[in-house]
Amino acid sequence: MLRCRRCGHSRIFSVHFGSDDQSHVAVQRLVDHGRVPVDLPEVNLPESKRGGHLNRSEAIGEALRQACRRSPVTLALLLAAPVSAQDYGATAPEKPAGLNFDVGVMFDDNVTRSFGAGQKLSDSVFTLNGNKSQIVPLGDNTRMVVTGFVGAERYRKYIGLSRVFAGVQGQYQYRPSADFDSPIYALLARVSGDGYETAQRDGTRYSLALTYRKPLTDRIELFAALTRNQRHTASQVFSTRETSIRANLDYAWSSKVTLFLTGEYRRGDVVSTGLPTLANVDVATAITRDNAFSDTARFAYRTNAETGLATFGLNYAIDEKHALDFSMRRVKSTPFIQPNYNGAEHVSYSVTQFSLAYLFSF
Repeated sequence: MLRCRRCGHSRIFSVHFGSDDQSHVAVQRLVDHGRVPVDLPEVNLPESKRGGHLNRSEAIGEALRQACRRSPVTLALLLAAPVSAQDYGATAPEKPAGLNFDVGVMFDDNVTRSFGAGQKLSDSVFTLNGNKSQIVPLGDNTRMVVTGFVGAERYRKYIGLSRVFAGVQGQYQYRPSADFDSPIYALLARVSGDGYETAQRDGTRYSLALTYRKPLTDRIELFAALTRNQRHTASQVFSTRETSIRANLDYAWSSKVTLFLTGEYRRGDVVSTGLPTLANVDVATAITRDNAFSDTARFAYRTNAETGLATFGLNYAIDEKHALDFSMRRVKSTPFIQPNYNGAEHVSYSVTQFSLAYLFSF
């Protein structure tokens, strides 16, 4: 789905006039082609940024913008009449085929999600992902977005953690109006299947979420989600449930650079792999031998914990179909149940990840 780089809106939900100069050209061509309604309401025209009065194109553009904000009918008239892309000049977007891919590499300093000497292991991960979305309009304010996706992760040292996966995601979206600052509410359902190098991790993942997306300014967009996740596998240890709440801010630093900051809180099951220590056994609700590691006998422990995640990243748009994405993530997880024997250490683990990805679409 092609998104407006200035405001982040889907073009199916809103009209974007482009830059000021492009807006004047587009409005003038609307006038030349008889596309401007003759009954536009009178407006209080502001002075232009150049300090003088609005010229004809600017005045008509301001009238159109105010009319569209006041009346969905005016907006519909502008969208419905047949006008070619050349009538809009540089403001007409290219319609994408909807195929998106990314290839990347990630460094993870704690793939075992454990703590202490000999238990905390690091590795590099190579990733490949692809997805295709289909938009199904349902009404003036609602639509469905169905996305199919596939991917693969290949670990350099601990190959048993490598996997392939595929799934489908559906979103029912509602937007109250076409105003710039109007939010998008969505109900999301997602299901995927995992195939690991070690069969004990094979299984299915399910997610159900309520999401909220809103532009705060022409440069800043807010996204929030409340999600319930479940994972079912052949092993009881790797079958988990959790609830999370997440918030993300995107800041368009420039036409090519977007900064993003994400905070997330999770509550539920986590799986840690480590040596058969008394502390690990004491906090575990389920235990099994972890076949992904062959260097020594390591065990996977499932426990109930709270987890905090913080991500900071930068996206650089090479052009409309190619981009680079860099991010750093910090994770901290602490079990609710702690060892209760004398001299027991506090159990928690932390993770730092660095990721670099190349994104492209067709």
